[in-house]
Parts: sequence; C-alpha cells; structure tokens
Amino acid sequence: CCGHRTTHNLALDNDAVSWGSPPPCINLWTAAPAFLVPKAFGFLSDYAQRLVSRHGDFRRYEDWSVFPPENSSARNYALFCKLQRPSNTEIDANEFLDGALEACDRLFPGIFSYEMREYVLKSQKGVKPDVAKELEAMFDQLCYQKDLLPVVRLNLTPWGGEHITHSKFEITSVFLTGVKFKQMTLADFKKDDIARMWVAVDTENLMKTTKKWLNEKMATITAEDQETMVERLQLDVVCNIRIYLFAGIDTVDTPDCETVDKSFSVRFESLVTQPDDVDWRVKNLHQHR
Repeated sequence: CCGHRTTHNLALDNDAVSWGSPPPCINLWTAAPAFLVPKAFGFLSDYAQRLVSRHGDFRRYEDWSVFPPENSSARNYALFCKLQRPSNTEIDANEFLDGALEACDRLFPGIFSYEMREYVLKSQKGVKPDVAKELEAMFDQLCYQKDLLPVVRLNLTPWGGEHITHSKFEITSVFLTGVKFKQMTLADFKKDDIARMWVAVDTENLMKTTKKWLNEKMATITAEDQETMVERLQLDVVCNIRIYLFAGIDTVDTPDCETVDKSFSVRFESLVTQPDDVDWRVKNLHQHR
C-alpha cells in the first residue's frame, strides 16, 4: 500500500557570541559529575534527541495518511511523540500500518466466513475449523473470547437477507488512532498475561484443568523477572471495511450487488524493549457499526 492507504538536526553554535553577551552558558548535564545528574535528565535528553532526529518522519506520516483525516496536527503530533517513547526500538508507523492492513485482510474475511459462523452457531462444539485456529493464533486469548466471538455472533444473520449467497470484502482505510506505552517489570507483564488467560476460561470443567496450568505458570516467574524492566507498546487502529453482498452473480457491477460499510477498532500489543521483541498480537477488537 502506498500514499493513500485507503485500499494509507538541531545544531547549536557554541562559538557564536553576540555583542555584549554574557559568558557562554555551561551545559550542566555534561559538566556536572555523573552522580549529580538525575536519571530522569538522561531519559529526557535521549527522548528529546529521538524526537528531533525523527521529526521528518512526522511529516511523512501526515503525507501518507497514517492518522485519521479528522485529527488536528496537534493530536497527530501527540501520537507521534508517544510513538517515540521506546528506548531502543524504533516503530515506523507507516510500516506498522502496512502490517496491520495485512492482518486485517486475514482477520475480517475469517470473522465473517461461513465456517466461522457455523462454528459459533454450534456453540464452538465439534471439530474446530482451520479459520478459527488461525484467528485464535492472532488474538490474545481473552480478546478471542470476549471480543472476537461476540462480533461473530453479532453478524450471524446475513446483512442483506436470506437471498444473499456470498460476499466479498474490501478494506477502505486504516488509520493509527491511539498509542499507549508502559514500562513494567517482566514479572508484571507475565502476571498480566496469565491473568487474562485465567479470565478467558469460562467453564467449570476447563477451570479445573486450567488451575493446574495457572499454578505452573505462576511458578515460572522468577526473582530475576521481578528486577527485569520491559517496555510494552499498544497501538490502536481503526479499520473501515466495505462488504459486497451477492445474490448468485459474482460481480460488483451487477444490480444484485448490495454493499454494507462497517468500522472496527483493533488494538495491537507487543513488547518493544529490544527490536527482536516485537511480535504484534490483537489485544482488543470493537465493532463501531
């Protein structure tokens, strides 16, 4: 995808002294002994350098329609600044949205597929279809249970009535709408993941099985995990799709073709402590219309 995804140094001259100027200012961050400089100053200095060096990316993001068209430049810049919070990992918003577009291109046809609707109609009993396995692998377990399956149930009835025989999907736009960054211990990150898995279990039979799993998982959290800091990034995307509904003739130009527009919010989450940690998963899914 390109330009429209709708199918999206600051140098200070230390030697320059103006007339009648006071003595040159001393940079306290570099002149002061290391033990006198708070850690926060170092963080702010690194963060400011990232913002300055990547400022050109912000203009590129606006040119390439990364942000929703209704956003103000101030709102867009706030999102851009949050995106620069990771200390060691640079996330290119344009590349991320291309990846999000590919994920949504697999996600929504699966959600609205005949196989998935039949599986949900049977209360997830019987052999799990391949499309359900693929969707489950893309999602956080709790999100699969509390977000994805309800969306499938919400759309069980064919939108155009019983005469509709099949449908096609077109993603009309994807935009970056939210950025959340958090530093936490690896232990807390693991506990959060375990807790979400625990909540996702909703039957007594599975609860007994999962209690053993829960104890085993909690036992894997080490003292080192309590001391290890990690960085987590959550990126929110709005995905607008158009669904073409057919009554027997497989062409968009046919008079029998109907269209339905739908909009979804999708939250992707990944650790971003180091570049190799990046592995996006769907954390939340919400249907707007």
